[in-house]
Amino acid sequence: MKVDHERLVPLVDGKPLFPIGIYGVPPEHMKDMAEAGFNCTIRWSPGCIVRGDDLKKARETSEEAGRKVLTHYLDACERARLLVMEWPTSFGYKRLCYAYPTFSQDFAEFMENPLPFVIEAGSKHPAVFAYYGPDEPSEQHRAQCLEYSQIVAKLDPYRPNYFLFCSSMKDWPEVYDVAGRDYLLWRYQSPGQLGPESRERLHKCSS
Repeated sequence: MKVDHERLVPLVDGKPLFPIGIYGVPPEHMKDMAEAGFNCTIRWSPGCIVRGDDLKKARETSEEAGRKVLTHYLDACERARLLVMEWPTSFGYKRLCYAYPTFSQDFAEFMENPLPFVIEAGSKHPAVFAYYGPDEPSEQHRAQCLEYSQIVAKLDPYRPNYFLFCSSMKDWPEVYDVAGRDYLLWRYQSPGQLGPESRERLHKCSS
Protein backbone atom coordinates (compact mmCIF):
# COMPACT_ATOMS: atom_id res chain seq x y z
CA MET A 1 0.00 0.00 0.00
CA LYS A 2 1.41 3.36 -1.10
CA VAL A 3 0.22 6.79 -2.17
CA ASP A 4 0.94 8.34 -5.56
CA HIS A 5 1.32 11.97 -4.50
CA GLU A 6 1.51 13.25 -8.07
CA ARG A 7 -1.77 11.67 -9.14
CA LEU A 8 -3.21 11.87 -5.60
CA VAL A 9 -4.40 8.26 -5.53
CA PRO A 10 -3.73 5.32 -3.20
CA LEU A 11 -1.94 2.34 -4.74
CA VAL A 12 -2.44 -1.32 -3.81
CA ASP A 13 0.21 -3.66 -5.21
CA GLY A 14 1.28 -0.78 -7.45
CA LYS A 15 -2.17 -0.32 -8.99
CA PRO A 16 -4.50 2.67 -8.40
CA LEU A 17 -7.35 2.00 -5.98
CA PHE A 18 -10.64 3.86 -6.16
CA PRO A 19 -12.24 3.05 -2.81
CA ILE A 20 -15.98 2.43 -2.95
CA GLY A 21 -17.13 1.75 0.55
CA ILE A 22 -19.66 1.99 3.36
CA TYR A 23 -19.06 2.87 6.98
CA GLY A 24 -18.97 0.07 9.52
CA VAL A 25 -20.24 -2.90 7.55
CA PRO A 26 -21.13 -5.69 10.02
CA PRO A 27 -19.25 -8.97 9.35
CA GLU A 28 -22.46 -10.83 8.53
CA HIS A 29 -23.15 -8.42 5.63
CA MET A 30 -19.63 -8.14 4.23
CA LYS A 31 -20.01 -10.84 1.59
CA ASP A 32 -23.16 -9.19 0.24
CA MET A 33 -21.43 -5.80 0.11
CA ALA A 34 -18.47 -7.23 -1.77
CA GLU A 35 -20.75 -8.95 -4.27
CA ALA A 36 -22.57 -5.64 -4.76
CA GLY A 37 -19.34 -4.05 -5.96
CA PHE A 38 -18.01 -2.39 -2.83
CA ASN A 39 -14.32 -2.88 -2.13
CA CYS A 40 -13.76 -1.34 1.30
CA THR A 41 -15.20 -0.27 4.62
CA ILE A 42 -14.14 1.76 7.65
CA ARG A 43 -14.14 0.28 11.13
CA TRP A 44 -16.97 2.46 12.36
CA SER A 45 -20.10 1.89 14.42
CA PRO A 46 -22.76 0.61 14.34
CA GLY A 47 -21.46 -2.45 12.53
CA CYS A 48 -18.20 -2.89 14.40
CA ILE A 49 -18.49 -1.46 17.89
CA VAL A 50 -15.26 -2.20 19.71
CA ARG A 51 -13.98 0.39 22.13
CA GLY A 52 -10.91 1.09 24.19
CA ASP A 53 -12.39 -0.64 27.23
CA ASP A 54 -12.58 -3.91 25.29
CA LEU A 55 -8.98 -3.60 24.18
CA LYS A 56 -7.74 -2.62 27.62
CA LYS A 57 -9.48 -5.53 29.34
CA ALA A 58 -8.16 -7.99 26.75
CA ARG A 59 -4.58 -6.73 27.08
CA GLU A 60 -4.79 -7.15 30.85
CA THR A 61 -5.19 -10.85 30.06
CA SER A 62 -2.45 -10.99 27.43
CA GLU A 63 -1.07 -9.06 24.47
CA GLU A 64 -2.28 -11.83 22.17
CA ALA A 65 -5.83 -11.40 23.51
CA GLY A 66 -5.53 -7.71 22.75
CA ARG A 67 -4.46 -8.41 19.19
CA LYS A 68 -7.45 -10.70 18.70
CA VAL A 69 -9.77 -7.86 19.73
CA LEU A 70 -8.18 -5.73 17.01
CA THR A 71 -7.98 -8.34 14.26
CA HIS A 72 -11.42 -9.96 14.62
CA TYR A 73 -13.04 -7.35 12.37
CA LEU A 74 -10.01 -7.18 10.06
CA ASP A 75 -10.08 -10.95 9.57
CA ALA A 76 -13.75 -10.78 8.60
CA CYS A 77 -12.91 -8.11 6.01
CA GLU A 78 -10.13 -10.27 4.57
CA ARG A 79 -12.43 -13.27 4.25
CA ALA A 80 -14.96 -11.12 2.37
CA ARG A 81 -12.17 -9.64 0.21
CA LEU A 82 -12.85 -6.14 1.50
CA LEU A 83 -10.15 -3.67 2.37
CA VAL A 84 -10.60 -1.76 5.60
CA MET A 85 -9.62 1.67 6.83
CA GLU A 86 -8.63 1.21 10.46
CA TRP A 87 -9.83 3.81 12.99
CA PRO A 88 -7.20 3.93 15.76
CA THR A 89 -8.79 6.70 17.85
CA SER A 90 -11.80 4.47 18.55
CA PHE A 91 -9.51 2.45 20.84
CA GLY A 92 -8.58 5.22 23.25
CA TYR A 93 -8.74 4.04 26.84
CA LYS A 94 -10.56 7.30 27.57
CA ARG A 95 -13.21 8.74 25.29
CA LEU A 96 -11.46 11.16 22.95
CA CYS A 97 -13.99 13.97 22.73
CA TYR A 98 -12.92 17.43 21.53
CA ALA A 99 -15.46 19.03 23.86
CA TYR A 100 -13.90 17.54 26.99
CA PRO A 101 -11.53 19.93 28.82
CA THR A 102 -9.16 16.96 29.27
CA PHE A 103 -8.99 16.17 25.55
CA SER A 104 -5.39 17.30 25.00
CA GLN A 105 -4.12 15.22 27.92
CA ASP A 106 -6.31 12.25 27.01
CA PHE A 107 -5.08 12.34 23.42
CA ALA A 108 -1.45 12.61 24.50
CA GLU A 109 -1.91 9.50 26.65
CA PHE A 110 -3.61 7.73 23.74
CA MET A 111 -0.62 8.42 21.48
CA GLU A 112 1.64 6.76 24.05
CA ASN A 113 -0.71 3.84 24.61
CA PRO A 114 -2.54 2.13 22.91
CA LEU A 115 -1.88 3.85 19.54
CA PRO A 116 1.43 2.01 18.86
CA PHE A 117 -0.22 -1.32 19.70
CA VAL A 118 -3.13 -0.63 17.33
CA ILE A 119 -0.83 0.39 14.48
CA GLU A 120 1.43 -2.60 15.04
CA ALA A 121 -1.55 -4.93 14.59
CA GLY A 122 -2.81 -3.03 11.55
CA SER A 123 0.60 -2.95 9.89
CA LYS A 124 0.72 -6.74 9.83
CA HIS A 125 -2.78 -7.27 8.47
CA PRO A 126 -3.35 -7.58 4.69
CA ALA A 127 -6.87 -6.14 4.85
CA VAL A 128 -5.79 -2.74 6.23
CA PHE A 129 -5.19 -0.15 3.51
CA ALA A 130 -5.24 3.13 5.47
CA TYR A 131 -5.69 4.72 8.90
CA TYR A 132 -8.53 7.11 9.67
CA GLY A 133 -7.19 10.03 11.69
CA PRO A 134 -8.90 12.15 14.35
CA ASP A 135 -12.33 12.96 12.94
CA GLU A 136 -12.97 16.52 11.67
CA PRO A 137 -10.30 18.29 13.73
CA SER A 138 -10.20 22.05 14.23
CA GLU A 139 -7.23 24.40 14.15
CA GLN A 140 -6.55 24.05 17.88
CA HIS A 141 -5.84 20.35 17.34
CA ARG A 142 -3.37 20.79 14.48
CA ALA A 143 -0.19 20.16 16.49
CA GLN A 144 -1.52 16.93 18.00
CA CYS A 145 -2.85 15.76 14.63
CA LEU A 146 0.62 16.25 13.18
CA GLU A 147 2.20 14.31 16.05
CA TYR A 148 -0.38 11.54 15.57
CA SER A 149 0.39 11.35 11.84
CA GLN A 150 4.12 11.20 12.45
CA ILE A 151 3.71 8.33 14.92
CA VAL A 152 1.51 6.37 12.53
CA ALA A 153 3.83 6.98 9.56
CA LYS A 154 6.86 5.89 11.55
CA LEU A 155 5.21 2.69 12.74
CA ASP A 156 3.64 1.87 9.36
CA PRO A 157 5.20 3.80 6.46
CA TYR A 158 3.31 1.73 3.87
CA ARG A 159 -0.25 2.82 4.63
CA PRO A 160 -1.57 6.37 4.30
CA ASN A 161 -3.07 8.63 6.92
CA TYR A 162 -6.59 9.67 5.93
CA PHE A 163 -8.21 12.72 7.53
CA LEU A 164 -11.74 14.04 7.12
CA PHE A 165 -12.17 17.80 7.46
CA CYS A 166 -14.97 20.31 7.75
CA SER A 167 -12.42 23.04 7.04
CA SER A 168 -10.33 23.50 3.90
CA MET A 169 -8.11 20.47 3.25
CA LYS A 170 -5.40 22.56 1.58
CA ASP A 171 -4.69 24.26 4.90
CA TRP A 172 -3.50 20.98 6.50
CA PRO A 173 -1.01 19.45 4.03
CA GLU A 174 1.44 18.39 6.72
CA VAL A 175 -0.91 16.03 8.54
CA TYR A 176 -2.41 13.77 5.87
CA ASP A 177 -1.58 11.61 2.87
CA VAL A 178 -5.19 11.41 1.69
CA ALA A 179 -8.02 13.71 2.79
CA GLY A 180 -11.74 14.20 2.42
CA ARG A 181 -14.08 17.11 2.94
CA ASP A 182 -17.33 16.78 4.88
CA TYR A 183 -20.09 19.14 3.76
CA LEU A 184 -22.61 19.32 6.58
CA LEU A 185 -24.48 22.49 5.70
CA TRP A 186 -27.81 21.16 6.93
CA ARG A 187 -26.41 20.50 10.40
CA TYR A 188 -25.96 24.22 10.97
CA GLN A 189 -28.49 25.92 8.70
CA SER A 190 -32.03 25.46 7.50
CA PRO A 191 -32.49 25.33 3.70
CA GLY A 192 -34.00 28.83 3.83
CA GLN A 193 -30.75 30.21 5.25
CA LEU A 194 -28.57 28.73 2.50
CA GLY A 195 -27.34 30.63 -0.52
CA PRO A 196 -28.69 29.68 -3.99
CA GLU A 197 -25.69 27.48 -4.91
CA SER A 198 -25.82 25.61 -1.60
CA ARG A 199 -29.58 25.11 -1.93
CA GLU A 200 -29.09 23.70 -5.42
CA ARG A 201 -26.41 21.23 -4.20
CA LEU A 202 -28.61 20.17 -1.29
CA HIS A 203 -31.57 19.66 -3.63
CA LYS A 204 -29.49 17.48 -5.98
CA CYS A 205 -28.21 15.37 -3.06
CA SER A 206 -31.69 14.80 -1.64
CA SER A 207 -33.57 14.19 -4.92
